[in-house]
Amino acid sequence: MKCKSVVLNEFEQLLETYYIGRTVKNYTGHVRRFLDFTNKPPLRVTNDDFLDYNVHIRNYGYSYKNVAINAIKAYFKIYLKKKVKVYAARRPRRVKILPKNIDHDFLIQRINETPNLKAKLIFSLGYGCGLRRDEIINLRLTDIKRPERLLLVSGKGAKERLVPFSQDLEQLLILYWKKYRSIDYVFNGRNNQGNMTLQYSGSSILKLVKKHIGTQYNFHQLRHSYATRLLSSGIDIATLSKLMGHSNIKTTMVYNHVDATYFSSLPLPL
Repeated sequence: MKCKSVVLNEFEQLLETYYIGRTVKNYTGHVRRFLDFTNKPPLRVTNDDFLDYNVHIRNYGYSYKNVAINAIKAYFKIYLKKKVKVYAARRPRRVKILPKNIDHDFLIQRINETPNLKAKLIFSLGYGCGLRRDEIINLRLTDIKRPERLLLVSGKGAKERLVPFSQDLEQLLILYWKKYRSIDYVFNGRNNQGNMTLQYSGSSILKLVKKHIGTQYNFHQLRHSYATRLLSSGIDIATLSKLMGHSNIKTTMVYNHVDATYFSSLPLPL
């Protein structure tokens, strides 16, 4: 019988053939906690164990529960080759909250006043191209298509999309390259010992936002602001959906309810 550490290692390796970015580590961590909870041999867990754990985490946040359920479902399907019963993987209904964008003039001012060139470029990719945090972390030098001014972005579910960038952002990329001379990835980082790592970290990006944009903001709001700005400028919802990398256009439709111009153009009865 395989021990837990062996199973988790094999599961993680298997996940790497399906997912990219933080998903692999996140899923492995959730399955580790699930197996710790069951206290059973990792190959003998059942749908009833899944249900018990689902109940156990019922008071956690929606995002945590959602990822945990997805991770355990992947463990059952991909590794154990077991069918997941509907009753075991039920998830609570999500309370839909409108995305919060940041005022354009305020954001431009904050980005322009950012003295750190790396931070300025990260913010510019978030607001100027609508990239997610993980997409920035995983952005490689070879993904920058300078002649066409396009970025080849690897998004959720390993889906690729092309995103245009401005001439100003191109100049910022050139300045950044001349100063930092990145290796492989656009943004290299440092570990706790001060040694270089190929990839920057998500926590470092959040710290930059808190320091230079404001403590009440997070990086994803730059992406929301990008979508709202494009929509208010007249871009059609189908094109915006492609630029955002949404699988379903319904996900993009929420920005209609954030953009004030959407309401101002409605034919009100009075």
